[in-house]
Amino acid sequence: MISRLKFGILFLVCFFSTLAWAQNGKLFNTDNQLSSNLATQVFQDSNGFIWIATRNGLNVYDGYNFMVIRKTYNNSNGLNSNYINCITQDEKERIVLGTNKSLLILNGKRFCNVPMLDSRNKPINTYVTQVSRLHNGDIAVVTSGYGIMTKKIDA
Repeated sequence: MISRLKFGILFLVCFFSTLAWAQNGKLFNTDNQLSSNLATQVFQDSNGFIWIATRNGLNVYDGYNFMVIRKTYNNSNGLNSNYINCITQDEKERIVLGTNKSLLILNGKRFCNVPMLDSRNKPINTYVTQVSRLHNGDIAVVTSGYGIMTKKIDA
């Protein structure tokens, strides 16, 4: 009798502990507001907004809804590509994006190109794979084909 009681208690403990380990988050995909299932980075800014880089535009999540920013025909938002690879925030709390064409910074409501120069001071357009704010305020920019460069963004 006691062994059955011990077995029953053990079973209940195991059963309820597996429920405690169950996933309790949300899934966001193209069926649920996300612009693409190919997301390359998630970044939370200093205001709590979540920025998601995808292969079909930039997604901004406020905790309730997504806003999708894409390159459009008239290009009023300044995006030069819908291939957003990476996101960071500079020391002035502006959003910095790396795309498959260049480095962009959000000035107000519009993205502006951040000029990048090669070793001969010639302007380049390059695939930016990663951006990161350094302790001194510069932005480290990892590129495909031009190596790693640091930028002090004055825009």
